Amino acid sequence: FMQGMISHHEQAIEMAELIPGRTDREELCELGPEIIEVQEAEIEQLSEWLAEAGVDPDGHDVAHEEMDGMLTDDEMDGLREADDQEFDCLFAEYMIRHHEGAIVMSEEVLEEGRSRRVADLAAEIIDVQQEEIEMMACWRVNWGC
Repeated sequence: FMQGMISHHEQAIEMAELIPGRTDREELCELGPEIIEVQEAEIEQLSEWLAEAGVDPDGHDVAHEEMDGMLTDDEMDGLREADDQEFDCLFAEYMIRHHEGAIVMSEEVLEEGRSRRVADLAAEIIDVQQEEIEMMACWRVNWGC
C-alpha cells in the first residue's frame, strides 16, 4: 500500500503541476498547490515509515496500470496538451478518477492492513479526497463539462 500510494501521489502531483499556465480558473489555481502540499507531505511520511521498516521507499515497482485511478501515458499526454476549458474538464475528470482510485486503495488497507498509523493515514486520504471529488464534480457541472 505505502509504495503504491507513493507512486499514486506522484502522479497526482504531476497532474497538479500542469495547472499553471493552462487555466485561469481560480478554483483550480487554488486546488493545485493544495494537492501538491498534501500529497508531498504524505509521500514524505510514507517514505519515512518504509525506511523505518527497512524497505526502500523508492523501490515501488508497482505498474501504473495495476493501480486504481492511474492515468495512462496517453491520458497524461492529452492533459499536458490541453488548455483552457478542455484542460479544466479533463483535469477534473481525471483527478476525480485518480482520487477514487486512492480511496479504493485506502479502503483495502483499512480492511486488510495491520498498522494503526497506516490505517489512520488511509482514513485521512479517504476523507480529503472524497471532499475534493465532490467539489470537482460540482465544478464540472458548473463548467458544462
